[in-house]
Amino acid sequence: TVFNEASQDIDFRVESNGNANMLFVDAGNDRIGVGTASPDGSSFSGSSSPVVDVSGTTPLIILSETDSNTKKAWVGLSADEFFLGGTNTATRFYTANAEAMRIDSSQRVLIGHTSSIQVEGTMNLQLIGTSSNDGLSIARFNADFGPYFNFGRSGSGTIGSMTAVPNNDELGRIQWAVADGTDMNSVGASISAFTEQTAASNDVPSRLVFSTTADGASSPTERLR
Repeated sequence: TVFNEASQDIDFRVESNGNANMLFVDAGNDRIGVGTASPDGSSFSGSSSPVVDVSGTTPLIILSETDSNTKKAWVGLSADEFFLGGTNTATRFYTANAEAMRIDSSQRVLIGHTSSIQVEGTMNLQLIGTSSNDGLSIARFNADFGPYFNFGRSGSGTIGSMTAVPNNDELGRIQWAVADGTDMNSVGASISAFTEQTAASNDVPSRLVFSTTADGASSPTERLR
């Protein structure tokens, strides 16, 4: 069945029990509204036609996969927050018809590969590849300051609690993992920061420790501080 085959500027509306505009076709503007009689495309910086506008207090679009392992994905908006996700699924982002990034079902962000890889542990942010571009750049265009790369450490296991860090506790570490033919869990070298006494208000004496791994070993030994 074809509605408006003559291509007239005639709107089409379907009413449900609780919504007068459950489905609304705005013929003159080439837009479809769900829950609205005025589908809007003006807030998007790209093309404003055609548009599907889902409107409501907490608008939600659900995609359901109906194979033996039924999964759902959704796009929603609630309390000024945008939601994109699914049930036990990875969320993939594509550019130029190729995967650029994914968030896997364990909430790890993977860039450059499709499954988590252990590099002396399984980290929540992984950037892995084979080209000279596979790295991280931090730049600041400023007349007075260079870029920062900040580590933070609290003595508490509660996020947001600023408990003083005890004496001789590690503050952070940079380490170099090495593939040994089996995995990439052995560390060849590291630079670590430690407290020199229990941290107090605006009083945090610390030290840097430089370590390398000896022949026949799989973990670094302190060489310099």
